[in-house]
Amino acid sequence: MPPLEAVPSESTGERIRRLRRARRMKQTAFATNIGCSQAELSRIESGDRPLTVSALGKIAAVLGVTPAALLS
Repeated sequence: MPPLEAVPSESTGERIRRLRRARRMKQTAFATNIGCSQAELSRIESGDRPLTVSALGKIAAVLGVTPAALLS
């Protein structure tokens, strides 16, 4: 698992995408694990949909990181 080091100018959605891909999870499977559609996850990763606290917690849990790590 690659380190969670922040990439300069990386958005939260880009960080989620990078960590999901590092864990070799497809969008469809990841979306199912966090309880949303693939389209909704795509919008979160692209920054087109605001990230709710609830979704942030679910995403962090599936990725095995803290919610704060996704936001920093």
